[in-house]
Amino acid sequence: MISIGVITRGKYGRRLIENIKRNSDFRVSSVELPESLPDFIDDPEDFVNALNLDKSIFSSDLIIAYTLHPDLMPEIVRLAGENGAKAVIIAGGMSKAGGYSLLSELAKKYNMHVEIHEICCDIERCGNSIVDEFASCFGRPKVKVTAKGGIIENVEVLRGAPCGSTRHMACALAGVSEKDAPAKAGLLVQQYPCRALRGISGGIHKAAELHKRAVEETLREETMKESVYERSLQFHESHKGKIALKSKVRIETKEDLSLAYTPGVAEPCRRIYSNRDDVYRYTAKGNFVAVVSDGSSILGIGDLGALAAMPVMEGKALLFKTFGGVDAFPVCLDTKDVDEIINIVKNIAPCFGGINLEDIGAPRCFEIETRLKGLLDIPVFHDDQHGAAVVALAGVTNALKVVGKKFDQIKVVISGAGAAGTATAKLLLDMGVRDMLVCDTAGIIYRGRDGLNKYKEELARLTNRNNEKGTLADAMKGADVFIGLSVGRIVSQDMVRSMARDAIVFPLANPVPEIMPQEAKQAGARIVGTGRSDCINQLNNALGFPGIFRGALDVRARDINEHMKMAAANALASLIEPEEDMIIPSIFDPRVAPTVASAVAQAAQDSGVARIRVDAGWVAEHTRELVRVQ
Repeated sequence: MISIGVITRGKYGRRLIENIKRNSDFRVSSVELPESLPDFIDDPEDFVNALNLDKSIFSSDLIIAYTLHPDLMPEIVRLAGENGAKAVIIAGGMSKAGGYSLLSELAKKYNMHVEIHEICCDIERCGNSIVDEFASCFGRPKVKVTAKGGIIENVEVLRGAPCGSTRHMACALAGVSEKDAPAKAGLLVQQYPCRALRGISGGIHKAAELHKRAVEETLREETMKESVYERSLQFHESHKGKIALKSKVRIETKEDLSLAYTPGVAEPCRRIYSNRDDVYRYTAKGNFVAVVSDGSSILGIGDLGALAAMPVMEGKALLFKTFGGVDAFPVCLDTKDVDEIINIVKNIAPCFGGINLEDIGAPRCFEIETRLKGLLDIPVFHDDQHGAAVVALAGVTNALKVVGKKFDQIKVVISGAGAAGTATAKLLLDMGVRDMLVCDTAGIIYRGRDGLNKYKEELARLTNRNNEKGTLADAMKGADVFIGLSVGRIVSQDMVRSMARDAIVFPLANPVPEIMPQEAKQAGARIVGTGRSDCINQLNNALGFPGIFRGALDVRARDINEHMKMAAANALASLIEPEEDMIIPSIFDPRVAPTVASAVAQAAQDSGVARIRVDAGWVAEHTRELVRVQ
């Protein structure tokens, strides 16, 4: 738990201190300056020394300077740096008068994160671990509304302004109609007595807008949840799942039975025993894929275990069949042990033509995939890594065509160093990207950073050519491309504004992206794509894996290698003439799987991992036929 030192003055500052103490477990200490200060302070160092402040407060992890005099800001930052503070937040009505350049120089001198906010309810996650921990409780408002019969019953504050305005709003909204609630929320915050400036476009008006938007979003999400989630429950219950086995042949006579089972089935058994490759000739192995999960990283929810993984793995199997004609089966394992998972998959592999690893948390997923690839002679493909990377690469390829930039000229920033982020980084490097920064929860990954596992150490070697340090916000300055494969709501509009001209922004976290697409557009992003089906430019893994496996199975590939992934991405990108609002084809475009499958099959043959040689055109036609006859 971080320690926080609050330096403030007057009743508004005292209220902020009380609110933080009451609504968090942070260790809070405080110093209060006189309410009345001179208009100008010529020598801030002498002035602060004359106050005889307890300097130990400046050794806190996070210093919050609230509603102070602008002339004092650099001295506060200097004292924080000299005493070992890790971050400083300057907030309040006159904060923006404090001198950016001097504060920036001090931040660099002491290797300390410093940020300035006109209003304290605009604080957000930024990639700095200290600020992010504070922002998990305080900052940009996030609420959960409970309503009945169109009337607000309760508003729970999930994250609120440090000054207490969000909680004031929440208490006062009970009994208000859902229709009137957003506007009422903004009005309540405008009336709340705090030091946010009045009478300007920012200040209290911005605070009011943030709270209004928070209420609007939660009401919209609750409506969507009631609609989508409840209907999905009914859908799953009525069908008792989404997949079933279907026989290819009918058993109507003794003759049929004797051919399909005993005694006739003995002969294909003997043939396969004599020649292992005959298993593809006499069984369905060549079209079977195991969808293997331990349930440790389900969607954006987390570790739900094997049983709760079933609906997702059934859904994955359904997509395999619907879009690629592949017969896939959920294999949900009730273990998190790496060796045990590898041993189970190795021993069931004879039944399958390929293994799709799914929703297995990092970093275990890397070891599991690598070791299984070394043990098995069939494709092992962790879709959360490579499927995401293939589709992201296709999206970036077409987006660059629209903005007129090339891979070797761009700066790429990736948020997230897990399965998808790592694989995407490597694929983009293979495409010629030279300037890349990858960020995790502690900020930019760089060589020599403490606490890196071996996979992040590899990323540090491959990326960050200048060994830069800093936060996600620092990384995004001047970037041409941002790819989010992390968590929702960690990118601000200011961070997007700091990017290069014609910025490409792919916030792909689900269900809530790193920044909402409309916000990224408003901040100046030229092209935006998300993983959501309700937004333009949906970058969905289902654009990749059905065709990738179809192509691999049709040539009996031993592996899905980098050549095949590149071929899949290029094939996907080639299907459309890209525009700002259409950089990737629709998942329902019937050309997608056949085109990807044929390209993958050809790449497998060219790279030497195919067991058999077939015409790529036949693979495309075979895919169309398998999809058509369902």
